[in-house]
Amino acid sequence: MNNEGNSSSIYKPKDHLQIVPNVKIVKIINLITTTLKTFIKKESINTDNYDTLVLDTQGSELLIFKGAGNVINKFKFISVEVTEFELYKKACFFHQVANYLNKYNFKEIKRNEHWSQSNYYGRKSFDVLYKNLTPLP
Repeated sequence: MNNEGNSSSIYKPKDHLQIVPNVKIVKIINLITTTLKTFIKKESINTDNYDTLVLDTQGSELLIFKGAGNVINKFKFISVEVTEFELYKKACFFHQVANYLNKYNFKEIKRNEHWSQSNYYGRKSFDVLYKNLTPLP
């Protein structure tokens, strides 16, 4: 999209086009993706060096968590941007992310409303910080 890449997503825009009508699709590219778990292994990333996982992937956060498997348990905190509305077609919602992370014993500890335009007809977007309540090894 023409928003300096800030609105790029693997999903097609939906409500995004109404909320920010000046943002337009300018290019579509095909990419090969991998799971977070595979990426960490392939790149030999030592997760012990990181206590926080930060995601802002325009609606694909739940997909990333599901592909991470137990890798998310290696983090003390997870910071994620999520919405209560379908910014992109098939994008995840706040409650889906919260329910999924709760299964891994992550509990919300802080939530900030994000993006001043997100309160469009009562729809909201949040930056949410979760803490892992399971003791890390």
